[in-house]
Amino acid sequence: MKERNRSKVTQLRNEYTQTKTVQAHRESKFRKQRKRRVASIAVISGLFIAGLSVNLVKNTQLISDLDAQKAASAEELEHVEATQENLHNEVKKLQDDEYIAKLARSQYYLSKEGEIVFSFPEDNAAKTQKEETLEESDSAKSDEETKTADQN
Repeated sequence: MKERNRSKVTQLRNEYTQTKTVQAHRESKFRKQRKRRVASIAVISGLFIAGLSVNLVKNTQLISDLDAQKAASAEELEHVEATQENLHNEVKKLQDDEYIAKLARSQYYLSKEGEIVFSFPEDNAAKTQKEETLEESDSAKSDEETKTADQN
């Protein structure tokens, strides 16, 4: 049916219709170009925003990891400072001759002249238990040092 109607309708071939047809064609071409430009700008902007978002997430994760590491380091520092304080106190005590004599008498059962030392079973059990605790803490420290060395 359309073909019949076309044959019955004739187009005017004057300058006005030709300019309007060319103008309509240019406008449609311009609209297509504008849509393409807007789409390309949107895609480029989307990629830019996606890249920034990925960097933001990575940086946030890095910050949280560093905060955790900082907290662990602060805890380790407190432990080391406490140990150092105890060692300083021990050094001060070991500079005192009376303390050294008392320590030698209690740990090695030494005595002064005319003094008699009695050893009870509880003393031996306590000494054995103390030695076992020291051995366990030494092995735990060496395990911790190897883990730290492996991590580095």
